[in-house]
Amino acid sequence: MTGGRETGERKLPTRTRAMSIGDRGMALAELRFAELDWIFRRQDGQSDFGVDAEIELVESGQVTGRLVKCQVKGSEALEWDANSGYGLAVKVSTFNLWQRLGLPFVALLADVTSDRLYWTLPLAQ
Repeated sequence: MTGGRETGERKLPTRTRAMSIGDRGMALAELRFAELDWIFRRQDGQSDFGVDAEIELVESGQVTGRLVKCQVKGSEALEWDANSGYGLAVKVSTFNLWQRLGLPFVALLADVTSDRLYWTLPLAQ
């Protein structure tokens, strides 16, 4: 067996730094949309295929039924590039899926060090 840390005679599961950052990024996104009084629904599990959550817009306390799908990426070390801003690479197959969803889609980048959340429409390059 692999994927664990040795403790005496038995290995235990390991929580990676990337997992922790990802969870913190998702929590930050959920908090920011709660502050807007919008509904943030996580799409947890291994079957999300590039769609991490759904956001439902709320206006003046009224649930609108308007939905936006999103992917959330957490980071501890964002570096600004004057030419391209913050970059986020995704698989071509994931980008193709986003284009076929039939709903608006945004990519969210959560800086867990500064507690800032950035968003963009996915762009192909």
